[in-house]
Amino acid sequence: MKRNDILLIALVLVAALATWVFTRMLPRQAAGQALVSQNGAQIAGFPLDRETTFTVTGDAGQINMIGISGGRARMLSANCPDQLCVRQGEIWRTGQTVVCLPGRVVITLTGASGQSPDSGLDVDIVAQ
Repeated sequence: MKRNDILLIALVLVAALATWVFTRMLPRQAAGQALVSQNGAQIAGFPLDRETTFTVTGDAGQINMIGISGGRARMLSANCPDQLCVRQGEIWRTGQTVVCLPGRVVITLTGASGQSPDSGLDVDIVAQ
């Protein structure tokens, strides 16, 4: 390796570290509402300031129990084999999600108005 190669690698590492630090320091908006969807359709919405337990039952017998407490939402239990959605833990910031793929259930946190930070965008990118 030559001197310029080492400088390039060091520059890329410093840029990556600076980007990571900058994104961690940005303030994130606390969420106000949890939206629950199943099979791509919204089935319920709950404010995060009230304690709630909600059960979602799928067509093939999947059962997901969602809990909201202390301004946070989580998947309390699921009868899927891997339990990844349960082990994900609590979410509390706008834009965070919990997904149970076998049950096809998604919990998405939005702001108080019910809109996620990117909800004004119709198309992200078009490729041909």
